Amino acid sequence: MWCIIMSRYQQLQINSCCSLHRLYGASTINFAIEQKSFTSDVLLNENNRQRCMNAMKQTPPVAIKRRGTNMENAFASVLIAICTNEQLQNPSLLYTRRSRMLSRHMSQISFPGGIKEENEDFIQCALRETEEEIGLKSNRIDIWGTGSLLTPPHTAAIMPVVGVINHFRANELKLNEAEVDECFTITFEDLCHPNALGYTQFKSGYSTPVFRVDNKRIWGITGFLTNIFLNCFLPPHLNQLKGRVKFIKPITCS
Repeated sequence: MWCIIMSRYQQLQINSCCSLHRLYGASTINFAIEQKSFTSDVLLNENNRQRCMNAMKQTPPVAIKRRGTNMENAFASVLIAICTNEQLQNPSLLYTRRSRMLSRHMSQISFPGGIKEENEDFIQCALRETEEEIGLKSNRIDIWGTGSLLTPPHTAAIMPVVGVINHFRANELKLNEAEVDECFTITFEDLCHPNALGYTQFKSGYSTPVFRVDNKRIWGITGFLTNIFLNCFLPPHLNQLKGRVKFIKPITCS
């Protein structure tokens, strides 16, 4: 189950627009992994930490350019935060839902983060933005390191910063309502269920992963980053995600 940490917002029903994209579900595969496999002992040990960050560093930088658009010159960071509960178990990923009052990407699910200032590095940016958005102090986050740059169209190049928040509690958060409507976690068990992963096929010719857990839809850049991170973070015997985001030739209207 996904766990809502704090919310003052009732989710709006999103009406998918066929002229923008189509959503395809991934085919169901045998999910024989036991729940006990997704434990902190398995996922957060030092060997897995080193393997994950080596893989994140070796991931080639990705640039997505649409025809007729220019890349922006700004840089940004997002925090991919692995959370554990009071017993250091039930590892999950932390997400926010952007405020419906924002001018861009309103009401969409995202990682905490924002534009990097000139006098800071990517890690400092991710920590600062996380505290500004959800009130989580930087000393609560054990930083593992950074990945590779992702450069989407129409926005800044994004650096993923990975960290761990142990003994995570809802009452330590204070949402900035001008930027965030809610903050929640989703367990790795739910994110890795074969029915959770699908993909969005854009008419302009590329596909991106989308994760659906209950009524939560993680897509766009956040879905892309989630998929990259999971493929680096999950031990091989737990990873059933590889190769499941497929390209489909765009549909043309006659």
